[in-house]
Amino acid sequence: MIDVENYYNDFKPEFNKERYMELMRDPPQYLETEQGTISIDKRVMKSVVGGCRMLWKEFDRNHIYYGGEGTGKSHTAFQHAFVWWWVLNELGMINYEFTMENIIYGRIKHMMAAFDRYSEIPFV
Repeated sequence: MIDVENYYNDFKPEFNKERYMELMRDPPQYLETEQGTISIDKRVMKSVVGGCRMLWKEFDRNHIYYGGEGTGKSHTAFQHAFVWWWVLNELGMINYEFTMENIIYGRIKHMMAAFDRYSEIPFV
């Protein structure tokens, strides 16, 4: 769980331009998670890294998942959430652990409370 009260202690969101350029030049194709390895296409990774640049410049970036039951929407969404988390951490824009527990097992109320607490904090 994200410790909202202490989130900004010793952490100031930034945008690491050097790391951004490294990731755009040579995007990783595999990321390790506690659940296993995520394989990701270089173009998708570059899209996420570029999206973070846009997000830093205060633009909005959305991904939409659609399809019938059993087509892999949730699996893909969780993998993309991890990729976004990984890139945002690499670029210094966030600083917290990624855990599936934060996403699943009825933690929506906790996440919404965190969103409410973060709403007044400017995205630097």
